[in-house]
Amino acid sequence: MSATAPSDRRSLPGLTAGYTYADNPFGFPAKSLTEAGDLAWHPGLEWTGGELISNANDLAKWGHALFSGRALSSEALDEMLQAQIIDPANPEARYGFGVALYRSESQGDILGHAGWIPGYVSSL
Repeated sequence: MSATAPSDRRSLPGLTAGYTYADNPFGFPAKSLTEAGDLAWHPGLEWTGGELISNANDLAKWGHALFSGRALSSEALDEMLQAQIIDPANPEARYGFGVALYRSESQGDILGHAGWIPGYVSSL
């Protein structure tokens, strides 16, 4: 995973500009990067939200390692996947320890998590 690093500063080499609504509730500019190529805000605003920067290839590598049992012991992975229903109106969507689990008729079990900061969205 060579493209994953802490997002602990406004200058993040290789970051692609993200875009959000001009009237977003945070009052951020619609384009996430300044003319100098820095984030228009400090990414630490998400505090314990992860604060990582990555790319799709590294995210896929991490997901494969995590859910194939290479990143955690089998006991820890089993515990992580002990999910609970989070909305009685949607019993197919459950949440475990840091992972969302969905049941799809066509695809079976779907495991993952989403990430969001203004201008950027990711989903594993």
